[in-house]
Amino acid sequence: MKRTGKCVLAFMVVAVMVTAILSVNAVNAKEAAEGIKEIYKTELKDVEYEGEVYTYALQKQYEVTDKDWEPEFKEKMGGMKLDKVDYQVIETIPQTKTLEKTKDYKDLLKKDEAKVRDAIEEDGNTYQLKDITWSEEPNIEHVSYTQKLGTFPSEPEHADSYEYTYTSPVTKKENTVTLPFARMEHTEYGWIDGFTATVTFHNLDGEVFNLGNHEFTYNPDRLDFTESDYEELVRMLGYDTSKYRLTGASWSGKPYKDKNGGKNRDAKAYGQQYGASYSAVYEGDIENGKMYTAHAVYTCEVDVPEEEAPPSYIMQATAYYKNAGVWKNIITFVTENKAVSVVSVGILFLFIILIVAMIRVKRRKMPDIDGKTDV
Repeated sequence: MKRTGKCVLAFMVVAVMVTAILSVNAVNAKEAAEGIKEIYKTELKDVEYEGEVYTYALQKQYEVTDKDWEPEFKEKMGGMKLDKVDYQVIETIPQTKTLEKTKDYKDLLKKDEAKVRDAIEEDGNTYQLKDITWSEEPNIEHVSYTQKLGTFPSEPEHADSYEYTYTSPVTKKENTVTLPFARMEHTEYGWIDGFTATVTFHNLDGEVFNLGNHEFTYNPDRLDFTESDYEELVRMLGYDTSKYRLTGASWSGKPYKDKNGGKNRDAKAYGQQYGASYSAVYEGDIENGKMYTAHAVYTCEVDVPEEEAPPSYIMQATAYYKNAGVWKNIITFVTENKAVSVVSVGILFLFIILIVAMIRVKRRKMPDIDGKTDV
């Protein structure tokens, strides 16, 4: 009979263990279905709570979406009975979304990430650098040079190209290039100051000199001509009076002797020329190395308002247990655990059948009063 009692006790212990495992799995499945995530678990011994000392305490932290959710703990655990449960929200975690901004850093002479900022401020948010991609293209510089040619009655000739040295606005270095002729530019046509000519008067020994058919008294200090005299002087110089005109003249230098011994003196005549100021323009697009562009991507995590997306919560729950009797634990655990009630009843029913079968076997092996054994 003692052997039978031991077998019964062992079977009951196994039954309790199986039931406990099924209970834990059922609780975990329920929490997962409700969107509950266990993120922390620890066990405490001989812990004081509200003036009482508890043999054992189980503390867990959950991430939940409902701040009014109530955690569940096993009523019995290792010969101890659940006495109190304390739970509270210790942290609110708002939902977040990722904002993204892009920024291009252009006209870089090389792929230099130091030129890219680690963070930017925009719309009141700080965006952190996430990624950089690079692109390159030829550095094309438009170079132009204007060569002033002077005043002409008509368009003058020009060179087909011009060698020009300029300082690159990008590299800050000098670069010598050959620019092709692009166009001719000129001002509006009209009488333009700046026409000059040198005139030599001869035979000043008699203190007179001739200009065309006119005879003038030599005055060593100045020259006095009329408008018609100036026109005659223009013709004598070989210019077209419709395109050149003189407005004044003055002696230039001292008198001197020519090879025949005659007294001569030079004069400077000045006036205007009908025409325009011409300039030749040389220009072209010059490739001067490469330029790089850094395409930077910045991101920022921001909280989503509760009205747009409900936050999640970190809830801390602590279950406090006291010691309890072994047999009382077994009975209470099986009867009060609703998650595995059907399994518990089945195990109990099987347990009863096993006991009855063992008793019947035991009785059949006992001898009767005649000294015989039942077969």
